[in-house]
Amino acid sequence: MSHPFDVLLLFDEREFKPHWFETGSPNFLFETLKKISVSLKELENRTVDRSLISKFDVEDISPEALLFQTGYLTITDEKQEGHRTVYRLDYPNQEVQLSLNDELLAYLNPTNRVPSEEGETLRTLLEENDFRGFAETLKAYLASIPYQWHNSDQAHYEAWYASLLHMGFRAIGVDVRAAEFSSHGRADMVVLTGGQVFIFEFKMVATAGENEAALETALAQIRNKGYAEKYRDRQEPIHLIAIACGRDTHNLLDIRVESVG
Repeated sequence: MSHPFDVLLLFDEREFKPHWFETGSPNFLFETLKKISVSLKELENRTVDRSLISKFDVEDISPEALLFQTGYLTITDEKQEGHRTVYRLDYPNQEVQLSLNDELLAYLNPTNRVPSEEGETLRTLLEENDFRGFAETLKAYLASIPYQWHNSDQAHYEAWYASLLHMGFRAIGVDVRAAEFSSHGRADMVVLTGGQVFIFEFKMVATAGENEAALETALAQIRNKGYAEKYRDRQEPIHLIAIACGRDTHNLLDIRVESVG
């Protein structure tokens, strides 16, 4: 269902834009996500039960319930598990998906950088297989994130860096899949773009001297867990991408890529 004011703005300006998103300020939502150390990557396509999304107490509300009650997530599937009714939550449409991720990235990095432009650059570098250029661009973007955010609980784990990259791709509509399951485990992130498959595994290290071991461990995990197997039938080039992030430097330290198809 469309927001009434969204429809009025559409007729007034005669242009398709994220009017619904622009009519409100999601800063309170971003502050809440920061406070409880949860990223959007963890919340989309999430399964929850009825009690979780029916709470209305803003002082004691789960991030899933907050996003659902404010319209940023909607129910996409419903099923019975014994005596429980469970729901799958996801974005209601692409407008909300792109706008929410773009605005959150802008909130994380209040400089003159345009998040969608960063995402487009990263996508182009991936599609051109310029992995060194991709690493340098990602490193520059991570360096621009204010230190206050890097001091959050999330920043101590590789999922924080995966989340930032995930949001960058989500902000431009790239087909990106978080925690993509296979028969033996789940990859940190899979990106499908330019007729190619990119499988990412992130590792956190304490010192630069641990880079080599971390990168090899990440690639071995992708290989041994068979993360690439479910994409073989696409008959597209597949690239395994290992990324090492520094716990103290708060940035990407190194990258290693292995192309397998």
